[in-house]
Amino acid sequence: MNDAISTRRAPPSTYAILALIVIVVVALACRTVHRVRDTAAESTSSGKLCYLGFAMHSYNDVHGHLPGANAPGRETPRDGPQYPVSWRVRILPYIEEQRLFDEYRFDEPWDGPNNVRLMNRMPKAYRHPKADVLGDPIGHTHYRVFVSRPGAKPSALFTEGLRGPKLYEIADGISYTIMIAEATEAVPWTMPEGLVFDPDGPLPKIGGLFPKSTRVLMVNTAGHSFRREMPDDKLRAWITKDGGDISDGE
Repeated sequence: MNDAISTRRAPPSTYAILALIVIVVVALACRTVHRVRDTAAESTSSGKLCYLGFAMHSYNDVHGHLPGANAPGRETPRDGPQYPVSWRVRILPYIEEQRLFDEYRFDEPWDGPNNVRLMNRMPKAYRHPKADVLGDPIGHTHYRVFVSRPGAKPSALFTEGLRGPKLYEIADGISYTIMIAEATEAVPWTMPEGLVFDPDGPLPKIGGLFPKSTRVLMVNTAGHSFRREMPDDKLRAWITKDGGDISDGE
């Protein structure tokens, strides 16, 4: 009589099913983790936008108007060359960065020998919470403003090369006009640029940093989360300050 004990093994199909279950569980866990991280990053980005919006209003309280997107020179004109200056530089004193502001040279371009050294010292307020995941270079930001060419109608909140508007000049109202947005492309934070809005051209690219939505800040510092599939006509209404076509939804 053979005393050997027979060992029973599960059929190959059983192992395949178990492996599939493990893969599905891991995939669902990863999706949950990514969703939680995105939600946290969205909240952080909204908070940063609000912080920058308060700084814009602090600037307005002192100077009587919002900072220009890329207006030249200092607020108090001086002799010498007048180079365009980013709004992100102008509000430095209002985000607790007075020392960095004092080191900026207004008598040279943003990428001049002194100012270019400041790029790697970008304030944390300008660094998007997904910058590392997106592979953004150091000193680059997604927080940008819309600008229009001088004379364009309807126009964005800011005009190329001019000081920012006074609040009462925003015909569509401060609750219905975008002040700062999450742009698709990151740029050097000291660069005096803007998302160019042409009333007859394609819209500048914003969003794409999160799967389903894009964060923007209105002039009244109210934050909005726009659907990625928002119709162009609604987005145009939110961008313009004098279009007379106030958007009624997100």
